[in-house]
Amino acid sequence: MVTYNSADINNNNNIIVANQEDGQPLTGSQWPLALAGSGVDAQHQIGGITGKFKVILPTTTTTAKP
Repeated sequence: MVTYNSADINNNNNIIVANQEDGQPLTGSQWPLALAGSGVDAQHQIGGITGKFKVILPTTTTTAKP
């Protein structure tokens, strides 16, 4: 499992889920989908995404003002 902090991916255009590389469909262990982009370091690289993936956002609580 790969986990990203929401602060790392919020409005980050440097992390994408890709189905191609250099205009060609992914092959091998990267097929059919892979995390890609300059925002993906070696520790967080993942390919061969075939099932589900979730984006879990933290819940926020608000305090009522008197």
